[in-house]
Amino acid sequence: MADIIAWGDKHKKLIKIADGWLRKKMGASVTVVHKDLQNCGNPVFSRIAEYLNYAANQVKEDYQKRMMLDYGELFLWILYKDTAYRDPALWVLYQLLKNSDVLIKEIEPYVKEPDDWYVNAWHDSKKHSKEQQAEGKIPKTVKSFDESIFTPPEQSKRLQKYNKKK
Repeated sequence: MADIIAWGDKHKKLIKIADGWLRKKMGASVTVVHKDLQNCGNPVFSRIAEYLNYAANQVKEDYQKRMMLDYGELFLWILYKDTAYRDPALWVLYQLLKNSDVLIKEIEPYVKEPDDWYVNAWHDSKKHSKEQQAEGKIPKTVKSFDESIFTPPEQSKRLQKYNKKK
């Protein structure tokens, strides 16, 4: 199973390069895409863009907020602008909404409030590390226990320990 954490920074940089190249070739700068979605004539895509922007504004980490908006809006903009994808995208959305009673029950256990989102919990844990470092409770080069949980090597180590206990 593929996992983005296993990709590491090298692959994330490749995605950013591809994003920049794609935007350049399509004339789809972040500003152009954002304005197109704000002013689009299709109320469905406009509303989805509003929800995406609202959700992104709940993210406390500026970098993740920007990536969520940049990639999310680009994907949505392509679905909106490219007639090859618009009809299938709307069909899929229609099917999802037609079966919303089933989907709501399936998604409910996974839905979290913004303060509980992984990225926001990580953001808060970084602030906790800085506080503990400033108070001299931990060295400047060490992360607090709660921030260390968000470090992939530490996650892996703890999961291995957990799996051995089973």
